[in-house]
Amino acid sequence: MQNLHIDGLKLTVPYLYKPHNRHCYHYRRTVPKDLQAHYPQKVLLKSLATANKAHAALACLSLNTQLEEEFARLRAGLDKISSMASFRAATQDNYRSAAQELALKTLQQHFRPPASDYPALYASVRYKTTDRKFISKSNAALAFLLKVLPDKPPANYSRAEVNALVTHHLNQQQLSPTSIDRHLRTLRAMFNAVSLEHDLIHDRDHVFINLKFPQLETQDETDRKEFTQQQQDILRKAFLKARPKSPAMLMLGVLLDTGLRMNEACGLRWEDIGLDGQYPYASIHKHPFRRLKTKHSRRHIPLVGTALDAIKLLKSQSGGSKWVFVDYIDENNQTTRNDAASRAVNQLLRDILGPAAPTSV
Repeated sequence: MQNLHIDGLKLTVPYLYKPHNRHCYHYRRTVPKDLQAHYPQKVLLKSLATANKAHAALACLSLNTQLEEEFARLRAGLDKISSMASFRAATQDNYRSAAQELALKTLQQHFRPPASDYPALYASVRYKTTDRKFISKSNAALAFLLKVLPDKPPANYSRAEVNALVTHHLNQQQLSPTSIDRHLRTLRAMFNAVSLEHDLIHDRDHVFINLKFPQLETQDETDRKEFTQQQQDILRKAFLKARPKSPAMLMLGVLLDTGLRMNEACGLRWEDIGLDGQYPYASIHKHPFRRLKTKHSRRHIPLVGTALDAIKLLKSQSGGSKWVFVDYIDENNQTTRNDAASRAVNQLLRDILGPAAPTSV
């Protein structure tokens, strides 16, 4: 890592390295442990072929983006090099003859990467190559697709194939209708963003754009359960009796009397909490670790009942952390761990109310 001073700006560039007594800067990075079997050496070292700090920084960042895409593909069980990488290499700006230019235009018009190339490309165009949660979500949607259908360009999938995809997963009953719908939405967003950004004109019009499955909506309506007043009373009593109170129990206490979404609760900071006034409150707003579902989600929530008790207990245990729920924050990836929180709270609900208990999300 190098700290560069360029035109008055201080830049910290990870993996930028200048070996002793060498003229040029290098890219140097240790291969993640789970991927070392795919590489001949544990440390990747590549010359950036420049001694200019600004040029080296740009080259280093570009190379790191390519490697992040490569790591994401390997973790998804795909080939190390995608067909898109070969396409980029073939279309780099160089001096070309008229015949070569004509061949390049033809290649650009007919190049169509398969669905398996899209998660890494999607992370790149959304600047999420280091966001493990984002990449995991894309890879899960791809796995959902390829479990039933072959790997091919998005526009080559037919409506009949997608119907078969949904029917298969519904019959297997390993995924809820909500999860199936979420995977379909992720596939649509992924195919739309990549085909637009990379000008893949033949794959902009794909069957995932206008998908509606009444069976998903109907089953969601019947599967989604609300908490009865009796169940809420049982949960409040369980909260009061719990000694000590686990992070999941404290989260449940906050959710019970605020109506917050899981992601909103996980992202609470102590600067968002007002306990000193007559009316304690939690301020919900966007910050780098947490997006809001809609622009109207910005609001102030009164803290009463179990929510107020839980917040006060969390404050006494905070130890100077800026986060209310430090257990459900991922500092490295700058995101909340709301999936982990959901699993923990839902397990707690089943322990208290039984296996048929409603879920927290």
